[in-house]
Amino acid sequence: MNADVRGFTYALEPLRRRQRWQLEALQVKLGGANRDIADSTARLAQFEEQLRTQLAQASDAVTQRFDLAVHRRSLYWLARLREQIAQAQTQLQELCERRAQLRADCLSRQNKLDVIERHRDDSMSAYTQTHQNRQGAAADADWLARRQHAVRKEDRA
Repeated sequence: MNADVRGFTYALEPLRRRQRWQLEALQVKLGGANRDIADSTARLAQFEEQLRTQLAQASDAVTQRFDLAVHRRSLYWLARLREQIAQAQTQLQELCERRAQLRADCLSRQNKLDVIERHRDDSMSAYTQTHQNRQGAAADADWLARRQHAVRKEDRA
């Protein structure tokens, strides 16, 4: 488009801006959800590593010398780790569901914004076409006026 669009005002500009801000806010939340999932995954991996270590130590302790108090504490610790792993897995699942919902919300908001921006582009194109038509009509009128003036000068001479 070579036309001057400085005079173009889009009536839905406040709505377009609000949609963009809402999309950006959702994207920030989605980034936070991704960070939370990464943290939760790391925490889950840490618990699982601790469980493997404790299982190996408990197995070694039973074969070397059996102490009932130590064995009881070890079993309690293993049960507690399994509870923490289950909680971490539940939390991770909830975070994944939240992320999926945020992705869907972002996609929906992006689609709405795309529709508004296409409408804005169409409106700007219509404005540009109208502006060019007016300029063309003004140029034609100017040319006709000059031509009539030049013909009158020739008739007088």
